[in-house]
Amino acid sequence: MKTKTLLIISLAAIVPIMETIAQENGRKHEISIGAGIWSTGNLAFTLSDAFINAIDIAGDVQLENRSASPVYHVSYKHFPNRKLAIGVTLAAGTEKATGRDENQHNGKLKRSYANIAIEPAYYYLNREKFKLYGLVGVGLLYLYQNYTPNNGKEKDQSLYAADFQVTPIGIKVGNAIGGYLEAGIGYKGIISCGFFCRF
Repeated sequence: MKTKTLLIISLAAIVPIMETIAQENGRKHEISIGAGIWSTGNLAFTLSDAFINAIDIAGDVQLENRSASPVYHVSYKHFPNRKLAIGVTLAAGTEKATGRDENQHNGKLKRSYANIAIEPAYYYLNREKFKLYGLVGVGLLYLYQNYTPNNGKEKDQSLYAADFQVTPIGIKVGNAIGGYLEAGIGYKGIISCGFFCRF
């Protein structure tokens, strides 16, 4: 109970401070945190064995019981004017599955990945407490995966690849502090949402 009370008091104190800072400098900076589902990597992993087999981590493996965490991301953006923003996003997640190879041996596949990307955004509508925007992102993906068969030698592999995000529509509600919802395709997922703080 004391922890919850302290958290509420802290948030109540932070909001007016952030509002004051934002009013003084015109809200040129933004930090956001959020999570998304069905990123491009999730789709390839969940719907096809070809992506796994193509990089030769475990031979001809049939994947079963696939699951993926949400894609967690944190972003920073700078606003040179009311219509444009430029920033950088870090995204990360994990995936896992069980596998069966050509010799009918079972195993476990675990994957973790991280992205870093440059993200320019354009604001179609930029009201004080409601914003409508779109963005694109281009970046680098780092992927690590490990396959552990029940019988045989453990294998692991890492690789780098280009990745992208195209978000034709995003909505933000709030001023110095608020929430957002985005729809698109790429490393942040088909649907992503979270919170932002502008200062």
